[in-house]
Amino acid sequence: MAAPDGAAGFHVLDARDQWPLCGLLPPQDPVTGDFRPSRRDFATRKLGSTGPHGPARPEPKAVSIMDGFSGRSAIVTGGARGIGAAVAAELVKVGLGVVIADIRVEEGAATAALLGERAVFRCHDVTDEASWHAVIADAESLFGPLGVLINDAGILDFGAVTTESPDVFRHVIDVNLFGPWLGMHVAAPHLRDAGGGVIVNISSTAGLMGYAGIGAYVASKWGLRGLTKSAALELGGAGIRVCSVHPGPIHTPMTAGLGEETAAGQPLPRFGEPEEVAAMVRFVVTEATFSTGSEFVLDGGATAGQVLAVPIES
Repeated sequence: MAAPDGAAGFHVLDARDQWPLCGLLPPQDPVTGDFRPSRRDFATRKLGSTGPHGPARPEPKAVSIMDGFSGRSAIVTGGARGIGAAVAAELVKVGLGVVIADIRVEEGAATAALLGERAVFRCHDVTDEASWHAVIADAESLFGPLGVLINDAGILDFGAVTTESPDVFRHVIDVNLFGPWLGMHVAAPHLRDAGGGVIVNISSTAGLMGYAGIGAYVASKWGLRGLTKSAALELGGAGIRVCSVHPGPIHTPMTAGLGEETAAGQPLPRFGEPEEVAAMVRFVVTEATFSTGSEFVLDGGATAGQVLAVPIES
């Protein structure tokens, strides 16, 4: 079985595990401003036509998607280590001020210190709305309007469909799927008001195919893949691109216990490195300016199929 993506911030759970909190504030009122399209916006009539519900909506004005990063901020959840830390480093290089948002306080603070004055650490629970409002407020007060959101935090539990604890299953879904949704829900009005931006959701090859024994993780990553496409459809008119990145087995602290044989059946029979994923995320943010709702895969060819053990005659 190929290893899951091993994104930074991942935390292997068992039924006894407790998800740590960060001394968060009590719930707040949501940010005002409705960025979601109305039901009428989903009508199939052509722009400029008149339908049974009255005149069609006017053609949206053109909104350029981030033509620069000066004076903009970014948030990387799960940014304390592994893939998230590598992504944060890449975003600092392109001129963004980066908030590393994670529950791993010591590792997160150390990563921010290594990246210098353009990075800070904030303890952040992705399932808590008040925490999202607080981390976005910090990002904008320190580095300027929000420009990029990287949803990288996630957790993994090993459990079969017949043996998985319902509470643990729900918790995996909460962190891996509800967390990114909540982040987009709170962040999108800020991105819209700043003239646009980019959201990158770190899914997995487990969002492209099934794996036995990690059903909650697979369900969450398939869900995140679909959520990415829905958000792309809703937010494109505001100049906000939304894409998903799908790593295969990556060398991170989470995958340290997996042998290199895990990747032996791939066309490229090795683990990837966090820096390779970060380079792809940087490309999505800075270069893939005509891509939204798109999937970017880094898996050594694993989802292309398995290499046969028997040599193939040419």
